[in-house]
Amino acid sequence: MPTIITSTNPTSPKADIQKLQDALSLLGHRIGDFERRAKIYGPDTLRAIKSIQTSNRLAEQDGLAGKLTVNWINAELGAVEEQTFLLDGRVLNELGEVLANTKVKVVAFSPKAFGVYQNAVKLSELSPEAGFKVFDPEIEPDETGFYSTSLTPVADKKQVAAVAFQGEVIMGRSPIVTQSQFGKEGQLADLNILVDSKNFRAEREFVRMTAKLKDIQLQELIGNEGAFDVLALETGIDREVVKAQVEATAIARDLGNDAIFPNFLYGLGRQGIALDLVEMATLSDTVLQDALNRAADEHLIDQADSSTRLRF
Repeated sequence: MPTIITSTNPTSPKADIQKLQDALSLLGHRIGDFERRAKIYGPDTLRAIKSIQTSNRLAEQDGLAGKLTVNWINAELGAVEEQTFLLDGRVLNELGEVLANTKVKVVAFSPKAFGVYQNAVKLSELSPEAGFKVFDPEIEPDETGFYSTSLTPVADKKQVAAVAFQGEVIMGRSPIVTQSQFGKEGQLADLNILVDSKNFRAEREFVRMTAKLKDIQLQELIGNEGAFDVLALETGIDREVVKAQVEATAIARDLGNDAIFPNFLYGLGRQGIALDLVEMATLSDTVLQDALNRAADEHLIDQADSSTRLRF
């Protein structure tokens, strides 16, 4: 990897001038033998820097390798100063209990991959193709739920988070942090993960899968109390949860939104609000928002969706 260069001018130490000239040579600029041997900031070095500044319309136009110019050169050569980041936290459920057989992986991603991070059910969904860097190895929290690890940042993936999983199923997510939040020491403590034992998406997919295996359309289940009993028995999920899952999914499909709405409709159903569009239309926005907020506080739906809940 190319050596990082810093701001350089004719009075800089010869070692710094040599690094600059080496970088210029890698970029295809010719620096004469005399200047190279003497390690002086001569006409060839000045001309090369001036060419870079002019052709790239940099604010610096004086032929001296100032901050903007060396930043451009470093970026062009792919020179990145490596730093090790340290992070730690605890993995607990909503009751403050430690979950057995739960492991942790740290991921980095760009803002474009935020939606995938929020909605992924399986660890395999956090793939390089989806814009993720998953750091190895997987971490086993201790008996108190504490975990710690280190990572080397990825230039184009500034957001960092930790996920808890069992097998392939994601059980919980930490808050998202940016690399700048690690501070000068490169350390971030208390990146805690709340494992929701009522994992909405995992349960919803389980109910869907079970219904599909029994060749049942979700819309056919609305009002079919016996079918809810069958699905509850097959999935091992509480009957009222199954009912809320099915009704929320069916209504969302009717509305043409199968991504966000099921989550919120499910939260309303778990708060005792009938999942019927006509009945819901008679309720005030305050009643609906209060119910959604309670569902979020009880970890029935994602806490991170607060801004989206307001739009819902």
